[in-house]
Amino acid sequence: MAGIMNSSDLISNPGGDFCLVKTDGVGNMEWNKTYGETGHEIAWSLVQTSDGGYAIVGEKDADIWLVKTDAVGNMEWNQTYSGTGYAIIETSDGGYAIAGTIHSSST
Repeated sequence: MAGIMNSSDLISNPGGDFCLVKTDGVGNMEWNKTYGETGHEIAWSLVQTSDGGYAIVGEKDADIWLVKTDAVGNMEWNQTYSGTGYAIIETSDGGYAIAGTIHSSST
């Protein structure tokens, strides 16, 4: 499961962090991790990767944020891109394809 963990003080810090929870087969939590900084992060989708880790995509301050973890949820790397990412798959070459929205202004 991935989602958002809200700040305990939503007035002075109205953001949230990515939250990743790993459970066993009957729903008992094995571990949980949060990823984020100051600002607003929200996870939209995740996949388990071929190396046993996880790739999580979502928003970080109105940009796409991709977080790659190892099998126990430790962040290995992260990357931001313009737009908002809503879905992710691992590609056959070991990369990732992200579907989302790019906001542009027209004149």
